[in-house]
Amino acid sequence: MQHLYPALAKIGFPAIKRIVLLLTVVLYSVVAKSQTLNFTASLINDKVALEWSNSGGPNTSHFIIERSYDNKNYDQVALFFTAEEATAKNSYSYKDPVKNAAASIIYYRLKMVDKNGRFKHSDIRFVRQGNGKNPVKVAYHAHPVVTEIHNSR
Repeated sequence: MQHLYPALAKIGFPAIKRIVLLLTVVLYSVVAKSQTLNFTASLINDKVALEWSNSGGPNTSHFIIERSYDNKNYDQVALFFTAEEATAKNSYSYKDPVKNAAASIIYYRLKMVDKNGRFKHSDIRFVRQGNGKNPVKVAYHAHPVVTEIHNSR
């Protein structure tokens, strides 16, 4: 290594490891940013219309739509493989039937999986079911609470 890379030999092995780690982080960050999504969720009749697009990153394998009724536990709803030939912008959509859902608020997120099995979640989107006539009820107690707010509906 000293003969091939004299400059690297001068800075030493620990420094080389730091440089490789930094380049890996930067490269992963660039790949993740190149796949930025425009992810929306809207309630239309008894279905949630989910739409998203990505910048056609060549390393994306598939998307998983995940749904939650409590914003803690998510279940897979649908699986979408990316387009064979990624273009500058690929658009996707899915309609989730929620007519008999028990919760008044439904949360969604996308799990973006690359070809190496690594994944990243999108920001969470939510829709509120109901006819808009049921106002949100806020319960309060005589003792003020600093770290908790309970919302009952």
